[in-house]
Amino acid sequence: MTDSPSQLAPAPKRHNKWLLLIAAYKFIQAALIAAVGVGALRLIHKDVDDVFSQIISGLRFNPESRLVNFVLDKASLLSDPLLRRIGVTAFCYAALSLAEGIGLYLEQAWGEFSRWPSRLFPALGGLRGDSPPYVGPRELLV
Repeated sequence: MTDSPSQLAPAPKRHNKWLLLIAAYKFIQAALIAAVGVGALRLIHKDVDDVFSQIISGLRFNPESRLVNFVLDKASLLSDPLLRRIGVTAFCYAALSLAEGIGLYLEQAWGEFSRWPSRLFPALGGLRGDSPPYVGPRELLV
């Protein structure tokens, strides 16, 4: 006696809507951080003060305000090696956020990187509301 295909097929799995919301947030976060990395790498070999001055004048900010002077003072500290480090770090963080978003969308355990701090510090609580197991100093050394 053979079973019909409808009896063998598993029921379609429904995604947890909260995990999908967090995954969408992670995808958007990865895109914005990657944009920061692209922007930092495009500023290499350019006069950063000049670029920021053009942006400030294009947005019609008061060039004599304290905020504008503060931003221009800090922009003068950006060098090419620092911009490279900012760009590479932004791309690495965007890749981590993208991997976390994919894992959350697929509802995989490896996608819940955000739970690692809650496992180390039980007072933070867990993503799904359950309390993580206590991790003491001896367990961290092993």
